[in-house]
Amino acid sequence: MAGISAGAVGVGQIAPLLDEQIAGAAMLFGGHAAARRVSKPLLLLYGEGDERFTLHIMRFVRHMLSEPQQRLTAVEMPSADHMALVKRSNEVEVAFAAWLAGLSEPVPRGQPSSSTLPSNLPPQ
Repeated sequence: MAGISAGAVGVGQIAPLLDEQIAGAAMLFGGHAAARRVSKPLLLLYGEGDERFTLHIMRFVRHMLSEPQQRLTAVEMPSADHMALVKRSNEVEVAFAAWLAGLSEPVPRGQPSSSTLPSNLPPQ
């Protein structure tokens, strides 16, 4: 499961509910401390110069995610702003691919069907 910017916040919030169905959770240029309840590998990738998710905020999220376990891979990109995915895509791709390669379970493909979603999700 992966998200970018505000989507990374959503991943951090919903990943604990999907812990049994996911191989890991990746939060790029955003994140949420609720992901500390995920038992799978976590990736937190952020830019040192991000003007939206500031360095102070992301280091706090990093601290919150690193306390309960050793499953966190944190990548702080020097001089990278919030648009680093576009401006420095090769670096982001290398970091993301390295994290994916370290997952012990295959990454699920395709859209989840309603039968694969946990029953404890709130109604839409």
